[in-house]
Amino acid sequence: MTPEQVLQAVPQQAPFRFLDEIVELDSEHIVGRYT
Repeated sequence: MTPEQVLQAVPQQAPFRFLDEIVELDSEHIVGRYT
């Protein structure tokens, strides 16, 4: 996936995208972490 595709997969969109790290990523889901 390109960086743009990853950002589109995250449910929260700018300006409310609170994401520090992508922990898991595959074709069916994405798991992120915010600290």
